[in-house]
Amino acid sequence: MMTIVEDTFEDHHDLQEGMCSRKRHELAAAKGIWERTYGRPLAEMPPRGCTENLGTALAPYGIAIEGVPIPFNIFQNMIIHGDTGGTRTFTSAPEAAGRAR
Repeated sequence: MMTIVEDTFEDHHDLQEGMCSRKRHELAAAKGIWERTYGRPLAEMPPRGCTENLGTALAPYGIAIEGVPIPFNIFQNMIIHGDTGGTRTFTSAPEAAGRAR
């Protein structure tokens, strides 16, 4: 467990989105939103995502993919469009020095 005791970043953190996976990419493609969501042509869909990469890397240590925690994506912002349910995710680079500890 972790406790944030200080955060001097002047923007906001959005922890809505977990790590990517092939399944997440396939679902976005099936909904017809992959290109808009990821900003690339569908032909560039990666064969694996972070989920599969971490699962493969941790398997030799006996850690199943279900045991891999969701990333802590600070400095990430997500806009959720209430009318469509669509999302837009982007990373905000701090303009001024900030830290979370």
